[in-house]
Amino acid sequence: MEWPDVPPSVTVRGTWYQQNMRSARWRARLLDLTILVLAAGVPFAVAVKAGTWVVALLGSLTSLLTGMRHVFDLQGDWISFTRANLQIETEVVRYKQGLNEYSDPVAAPGILAACVERITAAETGAWAQRLMPPGASETDS
Repeated sequence: MEWPDVPPSVTVRGTWYQQNMRSARWRARLLDLTILVLAAGVPFAVAVKAGTWVVALLGSLTSLLTGMRHVFDLQGDWISFTRANLQIETEVVRYKQGLNEYSDPVAAPGILAACVERITAAETGAWAQRLMPPGASETDS
């Protein structure tokens, strides 16, 4: 019997995590770089005797973007998406090798799809947990 292809749902999930992992990494890096440039611009603006509005604007933008870094947690997204992507890739390799629970070619696609859905649910649950305010619980309305 020929080994079955990876189920389409697994391919879709894997592609989503791979793309969003890269995107989150670049957004996080770009935000950090922008914060660094703006923060470095404050003493430079003072040194070149730029108008006070320039110094205030640079400082305000630095504060705003630093707050956005915390609110949007792009670094956390990057880590979370990377972890899920690695878990999915690992399961696909195990599937393609027919290891352990994937040894039965008839049952293997369903087992893989269910495993990937568990990985996705766990990552989504962890992501939602990060968004909750400190001290809040899932039952709070």
